[in-house]
Formats: sequence, C-alpha cells, structure tokens
Amino acid sequence: MTRSRPLAAARRLVVLSAAVALASSPAWAAGPRYAAAATFGRRAPAARFAGIVVKAMTLARRRTKVPLMAPTAPTFAPPVRYMGAQVSTYSHGGAYSVTLLATGMPLPVNSPALLSLETQAMNIIGTFGGVRYRTAAVAKSQLYRPPAHSLAPAYQPPPRAPARAVELGHGVDGRQYDVMKAGSGVPMVEWRTGGWTFQVWDGTSRQNLEQARTVVAFLSTHRLPQTYGVFGENIAGDGQHTSVAWQYGDMVYACFDYASGLQAAQMAVSERVYPSGRIRP
Repeated sequence: MTRSRPLAAARRLVVLSAAVALASSPAWAAGPRYAAAATFGRRAPAARFAGIVVKAMTLARRRTKVPLMAPTAPTFAPPVRYMGAQVSTYSHGGAYSVTLLATGMPLPVNSPALLSLETQAMNIIGTFGGVRYRTAAVAKSQLYRPPAHSLAPAYQPPPRAPARAVELGHGVDGRQYDVMKAGSGVPMVEWRTGGWTFQVWDGTSRQNLEQARTVVAFLSTHRLPQTYGVFGENIAGDGQHTSVAWQYGDMVYACFDYASGLQAAQMAVSERVYPSGRIRP
C-alpha cells in the first residue's frame, strides 16, 4: 500500500481491508445461484454528499482509477457534531477505503490527529470503499469468500447444524441455526431476498431473530443496491459489527459499521456514485 497512512487495528476489521489483499487471487468457487436481480432508475433523486465525504472523495478521486461510491446525506446522517475522514488508496489505483470518525472539532482529511481516534471504537462512525477485480465473475465470487481475521465478515458459510424456518415479517422467511455442538459454528439467522444474502449471528437465538426482523423491517421501505450482495452482522458484546458488500461489474463496494447493523444498512442504502449521484456506475 502506498500514498496512505498506516491502518490502525480497528480499521483492519473492515471487509475492504481483506478484500484488497484478495484482489489478485484466483477466482473462488461460485457462490449461491439467484434469480436475476431487478433493476431501476440509474439516477438518484436529490443525492447530496456531506462536506467531509466530498473532501475525502476528492482525494480518493485523484489517487484511484475506479468508479467511486460513497454514502449520501441527509439519508446517511449520523448524530455527531463533527466528522473526520481517513482515506487510504493503493499503489495499483484499483481500491480505496474511507473511514469516518467522530471528532471534537473540524479536522482536515488524513489529519495526524485522526490516527489515535481510529483505535477507539466509540469514535468510529463507519468505513466505505471499493475494490476492482480482474473480471466480474471474480468480483462476484469474492462476496461469498469470507475474509480472514474479520470480526464482521459480510458472508460466512452457515453453521453445520440443523435449521428451522422462521418468519421475519413483510413476507420474508429465513432459517435459524441454533448451534448446540462445539465446533459447528455460531448461532445464526440467514435469509435471502433477490440477489442478496443476509446473516445475523453470534447473539442468542432471540437476539439474532429480533435483529434480523429489525433489518427486514427497514429494508421493506428502503432499497439496497439492486445487484448481488451480502450483509453480515455480528452481535458482539461491544456492538453490532456489520459489513455490507455488493458487486457492480468488476467492482465490489462495501461499507462497515462498528456499532449498529441498522446504521450499516442505512449507509449501504444511501450509497451513490460519486460525484454524479447516480444509483449505479
């Protein structure tokens, strides 16, 4: 990696960090088959980007060769007074990553003062970015290849345990895995809608089910990118670590939220092409 500041430990949780390391890897076995995803208008209505996002993307645009996507405002509006941004780009120009942090004062992009904040979970608003792969087929396969050493993979193989059907609301059904045997995996609720696979895991059976229903309810009135994608939420003791990733052509875009699965969904829903505001590249 070049032309960027070192990644702090907290940022290495993001699915993009692992995805970048896989950018030159051979294609993985194909993921689940889905019906063709629906499409809709290519221009977003009144898409606006927060000031700090504009500054971060201006820098990323100079350093990369890929189409960029970023969360918009007011759809994406975390309740903080100030946001700072750390931008990482890579020597081949095929990937970018932006970490948004809550700050006590306005700070320029990549300010040295942000480095200490990156290690403090309470300051991490979220991360977003994208990675270009050799082909669209390789990009799609990466969605179903869980990154190593991640607290919140956007997708992982379901547990090796019996599953039962569960109703998640709004006409959506899923499968609940209640793991009883050590080494079989973690408790999980999984469901699929269109080209998307969703997983909520590692909480109690009740926690997993309640949070799955919360995500389903939000997405009943908000649209994720209309393509193939994965959503993984880890219900941990210090937050709902959540990664969302989706494919457009040879690009995989992703976002991450340390504390909230719902906030991660809101960020993904609000992602638009930068700077045009189009819904998809």
